[in-house]
Amino acid sequence: MFITYLGPLLGFILLILLYRKVGKIIFYAFLHIKDKKNALLVCLSCSFLAISINSFFHNEWLLATSGPTLFLYFAILQLSKIKTEDPILLQYN
Repeated sequence: MFITYLGPLLGFILLILLYRKVGKIIFYAFLHIKDKKNALLVCLSCSFLAISINSFFHNEWLLATSGPTLFLYFAILQLSKIKTEDPILLQYN
């Protein structure tokens, strides 16, 4: 629907910009899936992917700013920021 309003080029560019950072975090989480310190990140990533796939068919999605998709989006970003800045976690890396 959003792509219909903006057109395919601008709509896809906006989607790529929104999902790029979270996509990198999800990719990192799946590459390091066996690390116990990444358990919450993997769970959030799987939830975000499931809700994003579900939103393709009938539910609201990230740009509708309602529902769990927006919460999961910022939860993934915040958890990633906490993990990269926490000195206790950095000494174990």
